[in-house]
Amino acid sequence: MHGRNLTEPDELADRWREYCEDVYIAEVTRNVIDERQENEPSPLRSEVIRPLQRTADRNSVGPDKITVELLKAGGDETVTRMHQICTALLETGEWPEKWIYSTFILLPITEI
Repeated sequence: MHGRNLTEPDELADRWREYCEDVYIAEVTRNVIDERQENEPSPLRSEVIRPLQRTADRNSVGPDKITVELLKAGGDETVTRMHQICTALLETGEWPEKWIYSTFILLPITEI
């Protein structure tokens, strides 16, 4: 599989599975969350505000169907709640199970 273009759907699915396992499962196995919990300070409010402000409008929504425009319109209360969630995640190391999964949508590349 290495060194050649994959074109068959089964081959592509296997390669994406392999990639995701390498990226995500390896992190969980190394207990990255536990290491961060011991070594990092709580996140700052500015670390919540900055990415929210920099995220472009009209992005695709995730499984929760919450748009970035809605989060931005929530103002200070939304930032406060998001900051509380980020702090709790870092302090407890407990992540919602849905957050550890990703959905990849493969787009075909056409030659020009």
